[in-house]
Amino acid sequence: MRHIPEAAKQQWVTMSAHMKSSDIARVTHSNHRTINRALRLSRLTGSVVQKPLQAGCPRQLTHDVKLSLMCHWKSTILLSQYLEACVERNPDIYVHELQHALREEWRYHRRHCTF
Repeated sequence: MRHIPEAAKQQWVTMSAHMKSSDIARVTHSNHRTINRALRLSRLTGSVVQKPLQAGCPRQLTHDVKLSLMCHWKSTILLSQYLEACVERNPDIYVHELQHALREEWRYHRRHCTF
């Protein structure tokens, strides 16, 4: 995928006043769908390129969000280790039995533990 400058896309809009998009594609050696997308965007928004809704850097994670993610990761690791241990103890265990055991383990941890 190549970058097409905004000026080139604006030129397509100018050309579209006198030419069909298929002719523009042939003359400019550009993809017909790309031209149609730029022309449609120009009709809808007045611009041939999509502008981001909000400018700036992505926001920093707050301390609370970081703690929440760490707890989620820790609980996911613990539960996956629990499932692995269940399968090692009983290799013939069925999925619905694993689901039941996991549900019970989750209920226990939710009541008695802080992750």
